[in-house]
Amino acid sequence: MLSKTARRIAEQHCDSFCAEPEYKRGMKLKLPYLVEEQAGGRTYHYVRKGKGPRVAITAQPGTAEFGRQYADALNALSHGQAQVSAPRFQWRHLVSAYLNSAAVQRLHPETRRVRRRVLEQFLHDWAAKDYRKLEALDVIEVLEQKARRPEAAITRLKAIRAVLNYAVRRELVATNVALSEKVAAYAREELRRDSGGHKAWTRELIARFYKHYELGEREHLLMTLLLYTGCRISDAAMLGPQHERAGFLVWNETKGRGRYAKDATAVPILPPLRAAIDAAPTGDMVYMVTELGLSYSVKGLAQWFVKRCREAGIPAGYTAHGVRKAAATMIAEAGASEDELMSMFGWQSSKQARVYTRTANRQRLAASAARRLYQETLQEQGAPSPAPNRKVYNE
Repeated sequence: MLSKTARRIAEQHCDSFCAEPEYKRGMKLKLPYLVEEQAGGRTYHYVRKGKGPRVAITAQPGTAEFGRQYADALNALSHGQAQVSAPRFQWRHLVSAYLNSAAVQRLHPETRRVRRRVLEQFLHDWAAKDYRKLEALDVIEVLEQKARRPEAAITRLKAIRAVLNYAVRRELVATNVALSEKVAAYAREELRRDSGGHKAWTRELIARFYKHYELGEREHLLMTLLLYTGCRISDAAMLGPQHERAGFLVWNETKGRGRYAKDATAVPILPPLRAAIDAAPTGDMVYMVTELGLSYSVKGLAQWFVKRCREAGIPAGYTAHGVRKAAATMIAEAGASEDELMSMFGWQSSKQARVYTRTANRQRLAASAARRLYQETLQEQGAPSPAPNRKVYNE
C-alpha cells in the first residue's frame, strides 16, 4: 500500500507528465512506481511497488488515457485493490508456452513465423489478462481492430483459437471461448460475409496477362505453371526439372508437410506447360529463376508476380493464389468430381472441393431450369419450340 506522501508525489509527477505536449519515442519515462520492460520487440508499462502486485497500463505513453490509467493504478495500489493475475495465468505466459510446444515446433518455419507475428500484434492489449477469465466480447474486441481487413481478422481468430485449444488440451481452461457461438456468429456475419479470400482470376484477366507476356518470358512460365498445375506459390518457387517423371510433375506440397502425412501430388505436364518450360529461361534445380539465374524465395516470387501483374494492367487484389482458385473453378465447371479436384489441388477433405463443385452444379442446374422455362413459355404462346438437339443456353 502506498503512503499518502508517496501517492501525492506520484500524482504530481503524473500531472506534469500529462501536461507534456508530446511523448518522444525512446524517451525513458520517470514516474514513481512505473516499471518499463522490453519483450518481443514491444515496450510494456506497469505500476508496481517493490515485489508487490503489478497493474498493467495499456494506453500509449504521452496520452491523457495513459495518465488516467497510471492514476487509477496508483489509487488501486494505495487501497490494496489491485486485481492482477498470477504470472502463470497471464496471456503472455500462455502464448509463450504455446509457441514453444511440440505441436507448434512441428509446423513449417514460415507458418510459425506468421503465427507468432499475428499473436504479437495484440499481445500488448492482452499481455497481463488472465486467460481463464477471457470472454467472447474480449475476442470480438480484438477482431474488430481488423474489421477493415476481414482476412486479417480471420487469421487472428484462428491464432487465438489455436492458443486456447492448447490451453484446453493442457486442462488450463475448461472451454475455448473463441469457439463460442457469439464469436462464431460475429465471424460469420461481420467477417466472412464480406470476405471472399483471394480473388479468383477471370478468363478475361488471364487472357490479358498472356497477351502482355508472350511465350518464352518468365512471367508467361509462372502463370502457366500456376494455371496448369494448380500449385501454390510456395510450390512454384521450388518446382524444377527433378520433379518431372514420365510426363508428370510429382512433388510433395509445402503446405502441411510438417503436420500430417500427405500423398505426393502428380499432375500431367500438358502441352502448354511443356512449351512454356522449354521456351523460358530456367535453372538446373528450379524453373523460376531471377535474371541472374538464382532461385526465388517464396515471398520474393509472390511479390515479383504481383508487380508483373500490375505492369500487365491487372487490377490490384489479384495474386498467385487467385490463379489457383481460377483453375479449380474452371475444372469444376468442366464437370470434374470432388475426388478429381482433391487429387489435383492436394486437399485432404472434400469440404474445399465441394465449394467449387456446388457452385458449378448450381450454374448448370440454373441453365437447365432457364431452358425449361424458355421452352414452356414458347409452348404457351403457341410458338414452335427449338429443335431438341439445339442448345438455347450454353451450360
